[in-house]
Amino acid sequence: MRNFLNSRVSRMARLALALSLTASSAFGVEFRAVNLKVIPPTAVVITPQTGLASGLSAQIFSVISQDQSMASAMANQGPVVVLDAGGAVLMVPQMIRPGAQALVMPQGGGKAELVPITKDMASALRQQMKDGDIAAAAKTLGHTFDASAAAFSASGAPVVAPEPAAAEKAPEAALAPAGGRTRGDQGTGKAPPAAVPAPLSALPNGQDWSDADLLNPAKRPQIKYGTESLPIIASPAEGTDISSLWVKAHAQATAATIVAYNFDDMDMAKSIVEKAKAGEKIVFIGDYSNWFPDKMPQAKHGGRTTPRTEAMNYVIENLPATGGNLELYILKGLGDIGINHNKFTVFRGPNGKLLQGGSFNYTKTSQQNHWELVVFTEDAERIDAFERYAAWLQRRARKFDPKLNPEDPKFDPADPIPTVEPSADLKLHGVPFPKVVFSPNGQGESILVKAINLAKAQLRIAMFSPFPTPDMVAAIVAGIGRKVDSSMIADAGQVANATPVVGLIDSKMSVKDIHGPDMEVQHKPSNLHSKQHEKDMGFDADMIDGIVKMADSLNISRNAFSHNFENIQLWNGFYAKYFAAHYRYLWSLAHDLAPELVQKLRDKLAGEKKGKTAHLGPWNGAQPTTTAVPKPARKRTAKKPAKARSTKKPARARTT
Repeated sequence: MRNFLNSRVSRMARLALALSLTASSAFGVEFRAVNLKVIPPTAVVITPQTGLASGLSAQIFSVISQDQSMASAMANQGPVVVLDAGGAVLMVPQMIRPGAQALVMPQGGGKAELVPITKDMASALRQQMKDGDIAAAAKTLGHTFDASAAAFSASGAPVVAPEPAAAEKAPEAALAPAGGRTRGDQGTGKAPPAAVPAPLSALPNGQDWSDADLLNPAKRPQIKYGTESLPIIASPAEGTDISSLWVKAHAQATAATIVAYNFDDMDMAKSIVEKAKAGEKIVFIGDYSNWFPDKMPQAKHGGRTTPRTEAMNYVIENLPATGGNLELYILKGLGDIGINHNKFTVFRGPNGKLLQGGSFNYTKTSQQNHWELVVFTEDAERIDAFERYAAWLQRRARKFDPKLNPEDPKFDPADPIPTVEPSADLKLHGVPFPKVVFSPNGQGESILVKAINLAKAQLRIAMFSPFPTPDMVAAIVAGIGRKVDSSMIADAGQVANATPVVGLIDSKMSVKDIHGPDMEVQHKPSNLHSKQHEKDMGFDADMIDGIVKMADSLNISRNAFSHNFENIQLWNGFYAKYFAAHYRYLWSLAHDLAPELVQKLRDKLAGEKKGKTAHLGPWNGAQPTTTAVPKPARKRTAKKPAKARSTKKPARARTT
């Protein structure tokens, strides 16, 4: 049985429900995480605590392991609703669609069956999922559910012994909506259980951590900065208020350098202004397209023109009152599509230096609607690199003036973009890599291609803007040829125009799309702000010497490498293990690409080839900009002279 399941590792990860499933709290169900021996040890299963420890999970996996036709059907389509003999209902709302199937395990230990989901059933089940109405869901699926008989009695199902570490509590906050509550806690305002963070020294590689531990914010390692404790990794989708963490860090500093693409957070704006008025030296480097939207309208590039934010205006209005302590610089990207896309802060003061980096724009939508990753680190090597880069950006930028026009930055050959040497502390299969890489026109593309080529077993990409360059596509395809298990989760809005993905799909790369946590976890209505905004890549992240690209600003596109100001951060150890677990969670929520979308991309690619156009990638997260490839100039020839009006036939003019 073990061999059967292990042969389906990637499919079974989808089947491992745990990372996206919830159970009704109507009967006071508690949760625990269980690593089952019959499934890959990295898979986490969330089960009601029935006294059988893993009874529900054991029953589900026992059934599918003994019925290959059922296992095949579920691996291909994914479970939607599970009714176990104890009465709990587990649902994956994004899978509730016509044509999918539900695994039903009736009360009383009856035979499990797969029930096809019709259009009417899908609509009813979605609403019942939101209401937590177990009996109604059972009825919709043609079964009955008796709440009074669901006192978590044993069903007689075979129990698979859990791993020794199975007694840990499940990562409730990791499965929570952005508001910080699981569906079972909605309306109660319960906070996740408190836990004492482990010191970094105890986590050299994160090898002994389960996915449940890795995804639990309460257990995540923290660093001390002054009187504040800050997580080394944070995500707003877990309910963590990133703005609040930033303000806490800022309160411990006496100087700061902020480089930000977008900015509309008033709490941060007030902290910046108040501390500058009190004497703190602050340098803020903003992006021209956001601070001067009227002069470089986003609509020109397929996006939406938005006015300067309230937070930006607040900073501008208070500049005189800071007495020069707050310096505001504006940096434009290269050409009419380039941007200053960085999002990082370096804090300095009596408590030392602290770097905050990530994919998180300092905006409300990043907090409320996006998948994002943020890091806080005291790594001196990284901080030195970012300080040198920030100083270099400041020399390219211009001081704020209401009359600034959209001029490209000036570059000095004697002042090249900062580079970072490969680090002895960061190796992929023995090959050292730099911890940080910067753009434009830095080493970014070649570094990532190198990492792809070194991957032995697994490549994972979670990317907002999936526009890999031709060299990256070639490296990924070559890896697939080496049997490297390769997959990608792309933002649902961006992938709709990402024609480079076609070549990856044709090479048998698994590609899914996903919306933001507001839609996927909280089940809010569709909206333009809901995004998978992370820019992550894992290179054998599950292996002890794997590395990851994460918590940085760079999307994989030619535009990001050559037109934007960006940063890449590479990590190993605990960060790599966290990413691997996080990716499995996102994968459990993501959707297979619709066949009509794939066909649309094929048609679009054919049009690009016919028109000889090349994608540079999206501008400002909007529609991708398409730049025409110039045609070679034709050789000019002398015009034929006009024919003389004569009855005689004129001699032909000789062309030169």
